[in-house]
Amino acid sequence: MALGIGAVVLAEATIVAGRRVSSNRASGLHLAGPDDPPMKKLVALLVLVAVVIGAAWIAFAADYSDGYRVGQVIKLSRSGYVFKTWEGTLDFGFLQQDPTLGTATRLWDFSVRDGDEAVRKDIDDAIAANAKVKLYYHEKYFRWSFFGDTKHFVYKLERVR
Repeated sequence: MALGIGAVVLAEATIVAGRRVSSNRASGLHLAGPDDPPMKKLVALLVLVAVVIGAAWIAFAADYSDGYRVGQVIKLSRSGYVFKTWEGTLDFGFLQQDPTLGTATRLWDFSVRDGDEAVRKDIDDAIAANAKVKLYYHEKYFRWSFFGDTKHFVYKLERVR
């Protein structure tokens, strides 16, 4: 009879709210089972989603550096089959000082976002006037061909006198 009562008490201690319970921790009862830690799974999923969002932000939106370059814009063209982008070339306009190295101009390629019509128009005007300009740009971490052919995206232009 005592064995029956003990078994009932043991059965009550083992099943709590429909879950199996073990007392292998020093703190007392510990939940165990295949669907036991839904909170851990949720936290792990949230951490994974945050890492993926952070990586995507760095890859697509974050700027590695910003600055400006001065020279004369010698080319601006719209290129691409599916994703049209504006691509340009800035000539710094100086030659190497050492005649033994030969003559070489310094060229810098840049991109302009397709929707940035004000900057594109300013560049067109500078090309038509043969003007020296200061191009302000953001440099991205990675080059994505559907955004532009370069990592340098011009967002502002000033004429230099």
